Amino acid sequence: MVSVVVVVYNVEKYIERCLDSVKTQSFDEIEIIVVDSNSTDRTGEICREYAKKDSRIIYVRKINEGPGLARNLGLQMSKYTYVTFVDGDDWLERDAVMDMKRRADETRADIIVGDIWYVHENYVDKQKELDIEKHYSKIRFTESGVVENISKEFKYQMNICRTFTWGKLYRREYLLEIGFEQGAYAYEDVATVPYILAACKMIAYVNKPVYNYLRNRDTSIVNDEKKARDMLIALEALYKKFNDEGVVTHYSNPLKRLMWGQIRFVCLKHLSSMKRIGKGESSLYEKLIGFMEDKFNGFMVPDQCNIKVHNAPNAESILRNILIDTSNVRYICDDTNKRKYILVANETFEREYSLDEMMEQKIEDESVMWHIVDDIFDKIWC
Repeated sequence: MVSVVVVVYNVEKYIERCLDSVKTQSFDEIEIIVVDSNSTDRTGEICREYAKKDSRIIYVRKINEGPGLARNLGLQMSKYTYVTFVDGDDWLERDAVMDMKRRADETRADIIVGDIWYVHENYVDKQKELDIEKHYSKIRFTESGVVENISKEFKYQMNICRTFTWGKLYRREYLLEIGFEQGAYAYEDVATVPYILAACKMIAYVNKPVYNYLRNRDTSIVNDEKKARDMLIALEALYKKFNDEGVVTHYSNPLKRLMWGQIRFVCLKHLSSMKRIGKGESSLYEKLIGFMEDKFNGFMVPDQCNIKVHNAPNAESILRNILIDTSNVRYICDDTNKRKYILVANETFEREYSLDEMMEQKIEDESVMWHIVDDIFDKIWC
C-alpha cells in the first residue's frame, strides 16, 4: 500500500487532471490525501467532489502556511509504508506508483527516484487549443540503479536526484524522522530534499519517467520575481542542516555544486530583480555571492574567471548555464588548433575543458545540458 499526498493551492484549472492521474494509477492499493492550503478559487470544491466519489480520497483544508507544512500534515496523516507527493498542477504517469513500489520491494531502499517530463503548455490563439510540449529529463544514476551510503559516489546523489520533493517514493518511517522544511517561502524543497537524500541509507532508481512537471504556470510561486530572495533563505536553511550534523566538510564539494547550481538557476530566471539595490543595502545577487564566499573558503565566482572559448562560438548556451554573466567571455578562432575547448584561468590556476564531443552532438535534452554544466563546474571549481 502507498500513500499519495497531493498538495494544492488555487489550481482549479489543473486539479482534475492531477487527481485523475492519481486515482487511475495501475497500482490501485493507495490512499489519496489532498491537503488544500486554503484555496480561494474552486480548487477545494472540486477536491470535495472527487472525495465524495472515491472513498480512497481524503480531503483536508488548512490555513496557508506554505507547501512544507502542508506536506508534513499529509505525511502525518498517511498510514502506509511508502509515501509519494504530487503538486496539484502536475500529474503522474499511469504506472508511476507501481514502478516505484516495485523498486522499493526489490531493494528496500529509503528513497526511490524516477525520471520526469518537463511540460510547457501554450494556447494557440486562433484555434484556442492547448499545445503541450514535453521534454524528457533523465537522471544520471549509476548503472546498477542502486546506491548505498557506504559507496564513494553516494554523497553526489543530492546533485543527481534533484531537489524536487515530488518524483520520488519515500519510506514513510524514514521520512517522519526528518520531515520537510516548515518555512512558508518559495524553494523550501531546496532547504530539505538534498539533506533527506544525503541522510538515507540507500537510494534506488526507476529508469523511466514517473512524473509530469508543469514548468510555466503563471501563478506558480517560483515564477514570482518577489520570491527570488527566498533562495537565500533556503540555502541558509540547508547549510544549517549539514552544519548542525557536523558533515559540512564531508559534503563540501557536493554542497558547493548544488548551491551554486541553485544560484545560477534563480539568477538566470530573475537576474534583473536580483541585481536591483535598495537604499543602503547590497543587491540579492551580492548577498548570494557573499553567502558562497562565507560558507566555502576560497570559493570564486565563475564570472570572475578569465574564460576563453577556442573554435566553438556556438558554445554560449552551455556557458550561459555555468556563468551568470557571459559578457567577458572571449571567443577565439585558432586555425592552428581545430580542437574545441574552454580555457578557464585566474591568478592561481588554469584549467582546460574539452568541448569536442558535446559540440558535435545536438543538445536537446535539458538534463544532458545540466550534466555537461555540472561536469565542467566540478572539474573547474570543485
